[in-house]
Amino acid sequence: MIMRKLYVLFFILFLSEFVYSGNEEIEFARVVFHDFPEVISGWGYIEPIGKNGETGLRIKISSAPAGLSYDKGARIILKDKDIPGRVSNVSYSKNGLSCDILPSRKISLPLWKFARWIIILDIRRKRPAVPNEAVLDKAGNKFVIVKGENRFVKQSVAIGLVDDSFTEIISGLKRGEEVVTTGSYEILHQNIREEYKVED
Repeated sequence: MIMRKLYVLFFILFLSEFVYSGNEEIEFARVVFHDFPEVISGWGYIEPIGKNGETGLRIKISSAPAGLSYDKGARIILKDKDIPGRVSNVSYSKNGLSCDILPSRKISLPLWKFARWIIILDIRRKRPAVPNEAVLDKAGNKFVIVKGENRFVKQSVAIGLVDDSFTEIISGLKRGEEVVTTGSYEILHQNIREEYKVED
């Protein structure tokens, strides 16, 4: 009987440690201005392009995006390489658009390898942004935790573009405000109200 109780106690302690370790250090970041590239992307196979021995991706897009032209930058991403590229041979038809994506410099890509392509259509410059880890989601509603005077405030936000590091904030935050990037779990579980007092 004693052994059974010990096993149960051990299991509860293990489960609580697995679900939440507690005492997470709280870290903050300010709302900053950040440049966001507007991109389209997809996957394809590297193949011979043209008569000059070049290799690249030949892609077709059924819904042609505005602003796609020869001068747009691109990237070709293989398993272990991220290669700067350029758009070439853009042509339009009733079925959409086709174009080639070639490396910016003359290098030979491995034929018939599966690769991801990215075309940069435009750059949205100096947009309000926060680190990606600051943006939380509950049932599709985005929010952040803002550091105020002697309290934290749960603030709904509308987001725009997202890159590898930052999320664009369309509305809900002002420049200079501080948001929680680490420790959100601890703050949210101190209280279920919309405002949370800072612990001394």
